[in-house]
Amino acid sequence: MVRVTVSFVAEGVPAAIDNSPDSEAVTVVEVADATAVDVAATDCVVCRIGADWQQTAAALRVLDPAMPLVLTGEADPRAGALASRLGVEYAPYEAFTDIDETVWSRIVDIANASSTVTTPMENTQDTVASSVESVHDATESVTHAVATAHDSVDTDATPRSVTSATSSTSATPSTSPTSSTSSTSSTSSTWPTSSTPSTSSTEDPPRSDSPPENQAARERTRREDALKELLSTTRELMMPSNAQNIPSIVAQAAADVLGLEFGLVRRYDPDGDRLIPAGASDAVHEKMVARPVYDSDEGMPGKAFQRGEPVEYEGDEPQLPDGDPAARIVPLGDHGTLTVGTADRQRLTETDRLLISLLATSATAAFDRAARIEQLETYRAIHENVKERIYVLDKHGRIRMTTDSLTDEVGYSSDEVIGRPVTDFLPDDAVETGQQLLEALENDHPDASRTLETRLLTRDGGEIPVEIEISLLPDDGDYAESVGVVRNLTALEAERARFQSLFDRSPDAIVDTLFTEEGPVVREVNHAFEETFGVEGDRIRGEVVDDHIVPDGVDDEVTGFGPDMDEQLTDAIEVQRSTADGIGTFLFRGVTYKRTAEGARAFGVYTDITDRKADERFIKMLNRVLRHNLRNAVNIVVGNLRLLESSVDGDTETYAERALSGAERISELPEQVKHIERAYQTDATAFETADLAQLVEPAVDRARRKNPDACVTADVPDVRVRGDALLETALDELLENAVTHAGAEPTVTVSTHVADDTVTLRVSDDGPGIPQLERDVITGYTDITQLTHSRGLGLWVAYYTVTSLGGSFSFDDPATVVLELPREE
Repeated sequence: MVRVTVSFVAEGVPAAIDNSPDSEAVTVVEVADATAVDVAATDCVVCRIGADWQQTAAALRVLDPAMPLVLTGEADPRAGALASRLGVEYAPYEAFTDIDETVWSRIVDIANASSTVTTPMENTQDTVASSVESVHDATESVTHAVATAHDSVDTDATPRSVTSATSSTSATPSTSPTSSTSSTSSTSSTWPTSSTPSTSSTEDPPRSDSPPENQAARERTRREDALKELLSTTRELMMPSNAQNIPSIVAQAAADVLGLEFGLVRRYDPDGDRLIPAGASDAVHEKMVARPVYDSDEGMPGKAFQRGEPVEYEGDEPQLPDGDPAARIVPLGDHGTLTVGTADRQRLTETDRLLISLLATSATAAFDRAARIEQLETYRAIHENVKERIYVLDKHGRIRMTTDSLTDEVGYSSDEVIGRPVTDFLPDDAVETGQQLLEALENDHPDASRTLETRLLTRDGGEIPVEIEISLLPDDGDYAESVGVVRNLTALEAERARFQSLFDRSPDAIVDTLFTEEGPVVREVNHAFEETFGVEGDRIRGEVVDDHIVPDGVDDEVTGFGPDMDEQLTDAIEVQRSTADGIGTFLFRGVTYKRTAEGARAFGVYTDITDRKADERFIKMLNRVLRHNLRNAVNIVVGNLRLLESSVDGDTETYAERALSGAERISELPEQVKHIERAYQTDATAFETADLAQLVEPAVDRARRKNPDACVTADVPDVRVRGDALLETALDELLENAVTHAGAEPTVTVSTHVADDTVTLRVSDDGPGIPQLERDVITGYTDITQLTHSRGLGLWVAYYTVTSLGGSFSFDDPATVVLELPREE
């Protein structure tokens, strides 16, 4: 184990961690304050909550922005929230009570991570890349926890390893960790330092006739100055205010820092798959023509971008300045390329090549950082405006972030919640189930989510029914954290309670099913179902419902009850089912209400119509028998009365005429009943449309011929309504009723009023009108009894015809019948 040095500020090593076995791997240094920390010899600094730790953090950031800082002590949610914002590791004692990790092991891990940084210049490019990335490493996990980490980004941070790089040993350059595309040097030359002077005379030609030792000294000085300038440039690039100026800053740094006059940054445009010039040094603007836009695989920039490694000018690049030019093109990860060139090939040395790679590494990190900040701004906007109740847990089950809407729900502030274990807010069984769901997600479906219904524990001891949708947050390829979206189910539970009451008390038999390959499996049945079909819900739960209620030999596929049903009630279908009293007839409706991974869930509703069907059959039998027998008997009576009428005279003839008129009215009753039956049984949509005038005028002509003494007039425009010959029959009945009861020479008028959606037809006469009692019976204000009924069936024919058409039947006054009909195009 690597031995590390940890400095404890102000109060020394806390007793709670002094005797940990992990302490054997630690050199402990106790200091009075942050200014006494030897940053060059320290791998980690620890301070305690309450010991002016904010001032310690601020002072330490001035001394060494990259120094790891751990805050420990008794848990304080407010301190935890502030530590998260400042990029300080928060490690309260309480977080390590029931887990294998200890406070000391956490400190040792952090210190080891700091101490494993390569020795200065042992790997120059990795060192600089690390210097840039350390700006936001401390807040990496919080980035995924939405924008609260934004304020912790340190734009001026540069690690100690780079600060001391001007007096260190050599190494070969390697791939930058800041980008998926490497920015390495293609050469394996070592870096000359003060302790290892350059011995390369062929690849790094002298710049004057001075002795080699003077040249080496000047080169060291130039290199050290360049490194310092690169650090300054890196800080400038890391400033959020310079995010839009990164290309220009990098391009000009090639000239100002490296002394190579031509610098050009091309940004990659993913929409057009192009490399577009975005920033250039002054010399490019002054001495070169406008730089071209390349496809992502075109020219030297395209080659470097596609290969992910530097390339150099091979003498065939057009539009370069006069002289003996040299140029090196380095990829900037996925962001584009950096081209650095000079008109004098002798000026591009191995030192310059490595400095170019360092500049490219800084530029790549700056672009990454700018993208990260932009993303953080988006996250922060979401965090500030989102209405959802969201939390983020770390790998130990502590709350890392939460939205105000969630903390308000449980009665706490955000600062009181941050850093607390989720067990404080959920029942034990929910915590166990949630852990199982997270493990299943991590092992099998890391990009999916799972849902848990439970209770949220509030500050006042109450419980809120909630649904939590759990998913994982990726962190460097692992899934150390999880996020939960909490939905309040209070209203849903109230709705469920109302529905359960309706389900239990419904007079219709209802079954709740889950569709499987075997068929609809019973989840629950109501009391009416148990009584109707003579089954026990607990006994048939988990079994296919059809096995218990469908009679043998009945094909149940006609019900349409299946997993492909829409989420709306199916049309009612008449089915036969086995009941406790034998085979019964039911109207069946089904509806799918939820689709789950197990299958579709649906309700089946059975309305018992066994008695109604028996009544219908009985009435149909009576209707047909009575109509047939009545028609035959009345025909005999009418025939004989006509014979009698022709053979008698005087009073006897008068009596015969009256009897014949009555018999003929009786003979019309079966036909009127037939019209009523047809109107009652026909759906409104089954009728065709017709021109109202073509229905009214023939009826008026028939009334005139049958009653020559009557004055019948009609004023009907050409307008289409829903209706057919049945409506014409209804008009015949109304006109016949008017001329019969209005007196010796009645006047009957048919008028209309046309509206946008309806046509109103009025039939009026000048007679005494229809009695109030009879009008009340027809319109439904009075029930039909032996004493209250209509004098005939003519008005009933009109009533049922109009209502079956989707219209209405009413009276304006005793002598005016009003029919309102749907208008059709």
